[in-house]
Amino acid sequence: MAKSNNSMDRTSLMEEYEEIQLKLALASYVEQEGKKLLEENEEMHRNPFFLPTEAERNKFLKRLNRHLAFLQIKKMVRICFIGSKKTALVCSLLLVLLAVSSMTVEAVRVKVFTLFVQLQDEYTEIRLGRQNADEVTGNHLEINWEHAYVPIRIPEDYHIVNVTNLENMKGIEYAHDNGGYILFQQKREGSGTNVDTEDADEVIQTTVQGSQGIIIRKGDKWTVIWQKHSQLFMFMGEHTGLSQNQFLDIAESVTLLQ
Repeated sequence: MAKSNNSMDRTSLMEEYEEIQLKLALASYVEQEGKKLLEENEEMHRNPFFLPTEAERNKFLKRLNRHLAFLQIKKMVRICFIGSKKTALVCSLLLVLLAVSSMTVEAVRVKVFTLFVQLQDEYTEIRLGRQNADEVTGNHLEINWEHAYVPIRIPEDYHIVNVTNLENMKGIEYAHDNGGYILFQQKREGSGTNVDTEDADEVIQTTVQGSQGIIIRKGDKWTVIWQKHSQLFMFMGEHTGLSQNQFLDIAESVTLLQ
């Protein structure tokens, strides 16, 4: 009986020994193959054929910046939810939608007083969740609004060419003789706007009048968007020659008409 047990122990030890040898052989093979792959990777990095072009690198960085901006806006949306049971329910629904959207589509709709940005390939939808006629006197348009916001510091030589006064949206269009164009819009809860962000040069997080917002630059076209209370504001300028700081200065000058 003891002889039989010794035979079984010897057989078991031999099997373990062979298994260890096999594992060592596999580990050695994997190590050698890994070294070969590292060498090939280094060769590819030195070969210009496999390196991304400057245009491809810039395109990737633009997409990365837009993605990071989207994540920041989603973070801003999350921290704004406090208070009532209704708000808590909305927050729960938002988290569910965010989880679903990450696996299916890039779409989250939130009906609260916060700024919402949905980045897509060709445009950015910016939405704020929660009829008077234009008055014309001679050749001049007058702003006849009450309890509405208007910009105070518009650059010289820009004149009003159109005024829009609707229930959920008010707008003022300015033009310059040299072709410059500035648009100001104020929208209420439930309204949205589309902003062209395809191949945008910059998408920047900023603060306007103490509220979070974004700046988008595409060539000579600047767009500044921010939210304040239950209002969504947008400034868009094209061929103006104005800098980012000048556009922010115009945005900071927006004042409530009593």
